Amino acid sequence: MAALLLASATALVVHAAVRPPAVSGAATVVVATRDLPAGASPASGTQVVRLPAEAVPEGALTPSSPALADGSRLAAPVRRGEVLTDVRLTGAAGLLASLGPGEVALPVPVASPLPEGLVSPGQRVAVLAGEASGGWAADGVAPPEPLVGSALVLAVNRDPVASGLLTRSGGSTAVVLALAQDDAARVASAAAGGGVVLAVTG
Repeated sequence: MAALLLASATALVVHAAVRPPAVSGAATVVVATRDLPAGASPASGTQVVRLPAEAVPEGALTPSSPALADGSRLAAPVRRGEVLTDVRLTGAAGLLASLGPGEVALPVPVASPLPEGLVSPGQRVAVLAGEASGGWAADGVAPPEPLVGSALVLAVNRDPVASGLLTRSGGSTAVVLALAQDDAARVASAAAGGGVVLAVTG
């Protein structure tokens, strides 16, 4: 009898040790309902769900988060089912915080098609004058030297309305680059003359 009581007590202790902790509460967060590309609005392709507080990451967006209405964009791709957090976003304040001394943020319309996922915030790109600006592709000559050898990508906007305001035609991509003021003047001039081409450098 003593042995049976001892075995029962041991089983109860082991069960208490392996029992998962009780859920202390729940939180309402914003979750992606589909794969979202960099540059997409966090208000699109998302839904509100309730999760155990222990499963909610730091900085998770909630239905009242200002980022859902202030024009912020995704700084990197997000997978379906992922909880959106503040570090996934880049807004006006985030863009300016990424600028180095003497740099400006310049939205640049891209003349050539930009495959999905090729360019994302944080990458480095070289900026070349587009065909309409330099005419090098039509003339069969070597492309010109880059306007900028290495520029930091701050944001990628594939919204047809916003990009169309820059390119005078819907459906194009606008990329926001961090550029020195002299470089920004050259790139803006080339963009106005027919657009620019980006080459990924890192």
